[in-house]
Amino acid sequence: MAEQRKIRVLMTSPSSDMGGAEKTFWFLSSRLKVDGRFEIFGAFPRGSLFSKLKLNFKGIQSLFCVEFIPRAPGLFFIIRGPLYLLTLMINALLCIKAILINKIDIVYVNSSIQLSAVLAAVFTRRRLAVFILEDYFYDNLKLRKWLFRLLSKYADILMCQTNTIKNSLLEIKEQQVEVIYSGVYDIEEEQAIHSNPDSSSFRAGIIGKIYPLKGQATFIKAIGQLIQESLPVKGYIYGNCRRFSPNYFYLRKLENYIEKMKLSENIIFMENQSLRSIYEGLDAVIIASQSESSPLVFSEALKFGKPVISTRTGVMADVGKDGENILFFDYGDDRQLAEKIKMLHANKELYSKLVKNGRDTYQAYFNEEKIAIKFIQIMTEVANAHRN
Repeated sequence: MAEQRKIRVLMTSPSSDMGGAEKTFWFLSSRLKVDGRFEIFGAFPRGSLFSKLKLNFKGIQSLFCVEFIPRAPGLFFIIRGPLYLLTLMINALLCIKAILINKIDIVYVNSSIQLSAVLAAVFTRRRLAVFILEDYFYDNLKLRKWLFRLLSKYADILMCQTNTIKNSLLEIKEQQVEVIYSGVYDIEEEQAIHSNPDSSSFRAGIIGKIYPLKGQATFIKAIGQLIQESLPVKGYIYGNCRRFSPNYFYLRKLENYIEKMKLSENIIFMENQSLRSIYEGLDAVIIASQSESSPLVFSEALKFGKPVISTRTGVMADVGKDGENILFFDYGDDRQLAEKIKMLHANKELYSKLVKNGRDTYQAYFNEEKIAIKFIQIMTEVANAHRN
């Protein structure tokens, strides 16, 4: 009897930058690659992860450019809108080309905003699996509802990272929705062992893109209050911001505030380092965002044994229990954040409790092996439905 042909999967991503979504994409594709039932192909733009990503695939279709839906009306939308439509059309054609040439059976879309791959799968009548990696439209609920309605209509399986998003999808159309959290997908070949020599200070850090809704301003104000109270604390900001981007003006605002309040010795902007060196140099990790889904910084902090102080959003709200495995504060409330940092600094028993329970939480929800097994099971079910 002839050997059954392997299921061919086209895995697509709207970018190949160094963000958490792309690390998740790299991890899931690498695990699917070793499963003998699948052949995987890729479609994504060139970027800083391109050289590592391409190793996972039998073939690569390089897309036109990064694909992001404009969210806000006004002048910025007028400028960016036509570019987005052009990108959408070209990327959809490139995805259709990859599907037809490689005789693809299933299209996997790594982000709900990559409509080019969704359109290509619908046009060619392929099975469609969509991973909603971000609550991208928290500031535009009408657009989010429209997007979720579209995906619910055409996707064979939807995956997401929080129960909040799952419930939003189920409100629109009852169908199978799987929740898969983000683990720790560190693709660095080497991790330097680093310990911050400044052991006299309590070191709190905020990690992520420099962006107003990430809450760096709240973090800075909280550290400033603690300095005024003579608490030995230092704040570290790990993040990036492209020069002359809309967020660059926010970065300048933060720097000017630090200078005005004379906090330059207590609040330090840090360059990119290995994961191990970042977390070994911190005593606590702060997530001050207005909205998140399943940020890698949360699972990374738990794995490296660092207590987390966070706003009540995303996966933190899903699995977090205040005072047990996390400390919560209200978004934008710098006084409340300062009190939580002070509490963690003063209460060693609480600190140890959060570390221990945090590691248990990591093993229960964010273990990479469990995540990989669940993802492969889902893709196998889609493949079996395709064959039937």
